[in-house]
Amino acid sequence: MALVLLPVPKLLERCLKIIIPSDCRFFYNLFNFAAVEFGSAMDGYDLIHWWDLFLHCLSGALAGLVGLIIFNALQKNKGEIAKKDGW
Repeated sequence: MALVLLPVPKLLERCLKIIIPSDCRFFYNLFNFAAVEFGSAMDGYDLIHWWDLFLHCLSGALAGLVGLIIFNALQKNKGEIAKKDGW
């Protein structure tokens, strides 16, 4: 399953014509490996008692990064985080 999910950011970039920052791709791949490969396939959930809590924290960071990607796509900043004051 993890191998199927790895090209998703590149496919989104091509289909939606947006640029996903490398930080976001890194956290996506980290979460993908941590949840699917280590957590399920290598019994990480049983080996490390706080692994599920860590993954929930990482998924929250991913949600925030997705929000930044959407904001950047709306601002057309070509992958750089927009420097806006206020809300």
